[in-house]
Amino acid sequence: MDGVSWWVPALNMALTIAGIVLFSYRVFWAWLLPVASTAVLMATGIPNGRLNTSTIFVMAAALYGLWKWTQYRRVGVHVPLRAAHGREWGIGAGLLLLLYLLNAFAGVTPLAEIGPLYLFNALLAALPAVMYLGFAHGVIQSWWLGVSLSLSTMFLSTLQNAPVWFTVYGAVAAALQVFGYLTWQRAMRRRVRSKHRLEPAHPGRPATPGTGAPGRTA
Repeated sequence: MDGVSWWVPALNMALTIAGIVLFSYRVFWAWLLPVASTAVLMATGIPNGRLNTSTIFVMAAALYGLWKWTQYRRVGVHVPLRAAHGREWGIGAGLLLLLYLLNAFAGVTPLAEIGPLYLFNALLAALPAVMYLGFAHGVIQSWWLGVSLSLSTMFLSTLQNAPVWFTVYGAVAAALQVFGYLTWQRAMRRRVRSKHRLEPAHPGRPATPGTGAPGRTA
């Protein structure tokens, strides 16, 4: 690797791992890590003519997530976690397809170089932006996009005989993303149980605090 190409992916991996941990606990400052890593990719890619369309999308998604979580932080609440709604699955799939097509065919890559591996990489490059948009709205299934990306990184690293630390990174990232999903899932379930305990058992009759049972009337 040359003087630039070795430290850029190394820094990106370190920031990504740190970001996964912070996102798991919904730490607001987690958004600064994808913003920083993407800024490095843009700063090193533009002068060398290697700026990818996907890099711009990831930066836009990370900045949106930073703005979205800022709104929650201003009112002093944690990001509300939830499962994706039916319509959101369609929106997510459509957005993923759109970014994939833009990554694959919006550049200047000669048609002769577009093959299965190139198209697969274009699909993987679309995953982070959609994942960050899901994080911005507290959608817990967004973690599985990250797991897919990390496992695919392991597969491609083995296929292309990349340095072993790419494979190690993919394994560590995938494990932490599963941890992030489970952490968000537990937090969401606690919130649902807490909400149910505070709801009255019967309309018009307030619940006894901490029980969910209807209060007695005089």
